[in-house]
Amino acid sequence: MAPAQALDKDLDPEWKGSHSIWLAVSSLTGGLHFLTYSRKLTVWLGQEASSHGLWESLLAWLAGSVLIALVFLLYTLALWLLSRYLFRQRGLPFPHALAAGKSAWKYASFFFILALPSLYSGAWAYGITLAVMGLVFAVLVQARQTARLTYLDENRGLQLSFLSILVFASLFSVFTSLSRLLTIFR
Repeated sequence: MAPAQALDKDLDPEWKGSHSIWLAVSSLTGGLHFLTYSRKLTVWLGQEASSHGLWESLLAWLAGSVLIALVFLLYTLALWLLSRYLFRQRGLPFPHALAAGKSAWKYASFFFILALPSLYSGAWAYGITLAVMGLVFAVLVQARQTARLTYLDENRGLQLSFLSILVFASLFSVFTSLSRLLTIFR
């Protein structure tokens, strides 16, 4: 009933076991979505669906889970760099900025789990929309938590949210382009 107060109560800059659990749950459930949607996208683009064995499916799920975890880490890095250097929060260590993501990972897990039934039904487009919305909401929650951790006012907190999303999207685009270039030049 009072999500802002719950977020404030849940804000803990020290890494604990619950942080690891929520990061793992959100990454693993995100990996399931990655596995399923990559297969659906392959079929949707008109390529023939290949049947994957258990080993290939497990590797694809783990790769998707690692990708989701890297997305969370890359976004945290963007938040931390902006907080530390642009917003002059030099006393903010990276582990504290990472620990501020606990609530965000809870929300991402909630959205991923909520979208799981669509993985095995004909409503996979709904599921991908819900999963992406969950990631966006998690990003906003983590930016809010980081702003609270550094005692930024509301305006500077919104500026941090906006700029971190732009920086994150830019970094993700650069990494995607570089990986694409590496596959082209092989």
